[in-house]
Amino acid sequence: MEKLKLDDFTKYTFLSGLEFNPVGSHACFVVHKADLEENGYQSNLWLYDVRGGQYSQLTAFDKEKGFIWLDDEHILFP
Repeated sequence: MEKLKLDDFTKYTFLSGLEFNPVGSHACFVVHKADLEENGYQSNLWLYDVRGGQYSQLTAFDKEKGFIWLDDEHILFP
């Protein structure tokens, strides 16, 4: 087994805040990726369609860290 290197951690992507809409047909979550130039993380919202099994990126501002379902079809985020 190869030892972990510092560079391995910068390639790590992690998820947070998984929440299903009220009817359970979609799930929204935040994807975080390391941003070495900014010494932080790029964070964007993604949507999972339970019925279709497909993922879609909702935002590309790299700053979203939270959201709330307004209803079955709408998501609010700061």
